[in-house]
Amino acid sequence: MNFPCQVKGCKNKRQSCNRGHHALCRMHRYRKQTNMLNWDTPNPMRELHKMYHTIEYKTFTWAKARCNNPNVDRYCNYGGRGIKFLFTSFKEFYAELGKRPEGMSLDRIDVNGNYEAGNVRWAGKFT
Repeated sequence: MNFPCQVKGCKNKRQSCNRGHHALCRMHRYRKQTNMLNWDTPNPMRELHKMYHTIEYKTFTWAKARCNNPNVDRYCNYGGRGIKFLFTSFKEFYAELGKRPEGMSLDRIDVNGNYEAGNVRWAGKFT
């Protein structure tokens, strides 16, 4: 049988097993299992900048992962070469670069340098 998910505001349906154990929809069960769902606690980072779904924040996380996470495909070209991601927060990163202009991507001025203030910019393909 299908019932509404018990997470406030969720419009997904949940499927109940024959013992009625599933109180959450599939997405929220997965998030709970992987500790991605904070039930009652607001996320202070989300409240801080409210830019989680912007291209600037995605660029920040991708660059950070390339330098810090050996499981990322292109780690060998960045962190594996000793390139470090030295921005301590998204707020600092955004203050340095600002809004990304259309068609631009993150670029390091010194290709062997770190991701740090003074060495990053938004650049086009042929810059």
